[in-house]
Amino acid sequence: HSAAASGARYPYEVLFRSSMKLLMDAACAEYVFCEEFWAGDLTIFRDLFQGSLQAMQDQLQATLGGYYDAIGLLLMIRINYEHQLIMQKRCIPCLDAHVDKVNLLLWPRLKTVADLHIESLRTANVRALWTDDVHAHYVARRYAELTASLLSLNSDYGDPQIDHILERLRSGCIELLDRLSSLFRDPQARALFLLNNYDIVLTVLKEARMGGEGAPDRCNTSSVFESLLAAEAHTFVEEELKL
Repeated sequence: HSAAASGARYPYEVLFRSSMKLLMDAACAEYVFCEEFWAGDLTIFRDLFQGSLQAMQDQLQATLGGYYDAIGLLLMIRINYEHQLIMQKRCIPCLDAHVDKVNLLLWPRLKTVADLHIESLRTANVRALWTDDVHAHYVARRYAELTASLLSLNSDYGDPQIDHILERLRSGCIELLDRLSSLFRDPQARALFLLNNYDIVLTVLKEARMGGEGAPDRCNTSSVFESLLAAEAHTFVEEELKL
């Protein structure tokens, strides 16, 4: 293969898309041939593809055990769904069971990885993460980038399961930032730290065109952080006036 010859490497979701597309096109061609040539008897089609489908499912299951990329998992879920729509438009049901099996492998893994992200926010050692610096913490930026990606991948689907994950991530991030801010002795520094972190989250979301005039944000991530930013700005002004 040209990619192997050039030493190119691709993310797993790219390989997943290529293999699923190849399977879909090959299965459609063989299904139509078998249906026409054997007058609707699809026994040969099932015998022909059973081993390949099982091998693909086994390989995916083995890979997902060590796969921790939430964005990649959601990408594969969307790819699988789009291929399912293509098969429905072609009126060819031969891969329905395979698509369902792939979904049953991808969704639980995405939820497991999301739970790990959320748990890491809630159990983080704030003293190990904290520095005496009021600039935005790298955790806030990473949270914002993950959230923007998940929002983007969910914007055309409105999947409530993803909305629920986003809400839990948001709560975990806000709680962690609050615990980090509590380590500042100066109330003014505490307020400024939170201001900078809320602002970086909103900036990343705005750059990704999420919420506001951009793509829909059904779990109101931008609105929540705008409210937090306004409240903390008020606190900061009050602390300034005390000086």
